[in-house]
Amino acid sequence: MELTHSPKRHAKDQIIAALKEAQAGSVRRSLYRRHCVLNMTFSEWQANYAGLDISGEKKLRQRKENNRRWRQIVTEQALVIQR
Repeated sequence: MELTHSPKRHAKDQIIAALKEAQAGSVRRSLYRRHCVLNMTFSEWQANYAGLDISGEKKLRQRKENNRRWRQIVTEQALVIQR
């Protein structure tokens, strides 16, 4: 029997909730099945989102958006200076 995995994106809050379940002591294999992920994916989640809570994730998203805006402003100013 072959397992087929369809690609599925999980929301950040779902990822953080799954990581909290793992920290609380849930059995890993049941977590993998419940969230339909491989152990490798779960390890990547731990590397990327360890220690974050949902409010921390929102702050991180806001920082990324602010950085994107600042990069855009700097790029536009650099173009103005070149002219």
